[in-house]
Amino acid sequence: MVIVRAILVLFLLLWSSVAHAERRVALVIGNGAYTKVPSLNNPKNDAAAMEEMFKAAGFDKVVRGNDLGVTAMRRALRDFSDTAHDADIAVVFYAGHGIEVSGTNYLIPIDATLEQDIDAPDEAVPLDRVSEILEPARRLRLIILDACRNNPFVRSMRRTLATRTVRSGYGEIDERSLPPNTLVAYAQRAGATADDGGGANSPYTTALLNHLPTPGLDIELALRRVRDDVLKATRNKQEPFKYGSLGGAEIALVPTKEPQQAATPPNLAIDYDKEMEVTFWNAVKDSKSKDLLQTYLDRYPSGNFAGLAKTLTYQLEKESPTANPADNKAAEEKTPAQLSEVERAWDRTKDSTNIGALEAFSARFNGTYYADLARLLIEELKQQQMGIARPAPPNSRTPAFDGNWIASADCPYYQRNPPYSVQFEILISNGLLHGEHGKKGKPGWRALDGKIKPSGSASIHEQGITGAQVTIKAGDLYSFYLSGQFDETRGTGKRLSGRDCRYTFIKK
Repeated sequence: MVIVRAILVLFLLLWSSVAHAERRVALVIGNGAYTKVPSLNNPKNDAAAMEEMFKAAGFDKVVRGNDLGVTAMRRALRDFSDTAHDADIAVVFYAGHGIEVSGTNYLIPIDATLEQDIDAPDEAVPLDRVSEILEPARRLRLIILDACRNNPFVRSMRRTLATRTVRSGYGEIDERSLPPNTLVAYAQRAGATADDGGGANSPYTTALLNHLPTPGLDIELALRRVRDDVLKATRNKQEPFKYGSLGGAEIALVPTKEPQQAATPPNLAIDYDKEMEVTFWNAVKDSKSKDLLQTYLDRYPSGNFAGLAKTLTYQLEKESPTANPADNKAAEEKTPAQLSEVERAWDRTKDSTNIGALEAFSARFNGTYYADLARLLIEELKQQQMGIARPAPPNSRTPAFDGNWIASADCPYYQRNPPYSVQFEILISNGLLHGEHGKKGKPGWRALDGKIKPSGSASIHEQGITGAQVTIKAGDLYSFYLSGQFDETRGTGKRLSGRDCRYTFIKK
């Protein structure tokens, strides 16, 4: 019996340790506004992007410091030591100038002067100090260092001893000196400095943003993929490197499934928003009304059914008895006298925040789609009054992809001689993609709309009207979905269904 009880206790302990949610914390520092040497642009951008990534990955606490002097930097590390005390995973990311003096690596605050090599211990922060403040973390202690190129401190620093070495960037680390379960990741091999890059973020930070948040991806494998991306982006001029080693168990910064999700109640605001959209869509999808479909698009411009709503709208335009698009527009722009009673009443009521007025409209015109929309607005207003506001959409900013791109479509199943292909310009802004080719509503028109995640994976909706040059019947409306993958300068896309059609995206 004693043995059985002991086994049971051990099982419960093991189960509780697995079920217990890991606590993950991060400190992010971007030093660019140096007072004694020229300022740097990217560290602040890199720190902001990393902060967003950690928050989106569900870290319990993320602290960011920009342009810290030596006192503020030491205080930030001291405070983060308390934060890391009961954490399972603790990460420090630093972007800015770095230096090695006589075998000791330093992070350089913005107010450092470093006139002599012996000033480094007083005016800079040793890497050993960063490692020390992470020691309380239980499973993983990760330090990520992105030292910028052309370090001006090295050129101006006076050597007090000829034997004392000073190197730009960071030097080798004796892995035996690192505490257990500690990794130190350099943006570049020891003794060299990293490339700032031509975009909003350095090549190293861009690669980190692509791979670190991958759910279930072991941290050491993620860093190896980061290395490969940076080598490719810099044409083998920059090779990231890491020091330290972990045990046999895989450790991912982002678990495949957050354990606490099963234990916490559902997020009512998010569930409510999703249900509202589905209900809204069900109320308008069969209406054969462009106005109602546009009401859905105005309310949910990036909704789950936005692509289908646009397709239905184009079908309605095509089926219109008026062939001339200008005539169609004139027919749609009715005068107040031409509007039906329910339409006139809806125009007066649709922007109301008075629940009583909306309820009166719904009762009066019960059985119409407008009444269904009024009831949806009533439910939304009631939820807002109860304090369950619809959440703002998640921050999907992916500045590495922002800008103008050229999309090239190659479709082998079209005319083979010559093969059919088309090029047109698209715009990516804050993770949203849009571009059109041809005249809307006319044969040969096509449009792309989609979203790009920070990892570079993209979901794109393609729709268009077949042109006269293809082997299939011209003038047919079509709609497909593409799966895509982007990096800073290039992207690819492939249709998920239908006949083969591939896209190539090149940044201008």
